[in-house]
Amino acid sequence: MSDELDARVRALEAERARPDPPGDPTVEELLTRLIGTIHQAFKTSPDEKFRRASE
Repeated sequence: MSDELDARVRALEAERARPDPPGDPTVEELLTRLIGTIHQAFKTSPDEKFRRASE
């Protein structure tokens, strides 16, 4: 389980390491990023341990 979690953390950190485009982002770009983040959170299934604890 720890290895899986470490791999997921590394993947998320690598994704966040992408450089932002130069200049300040527009409100539209910020909202697009926020919506994408929320969408990804809903698509990501919880861990088995969490599922068992909630039952």
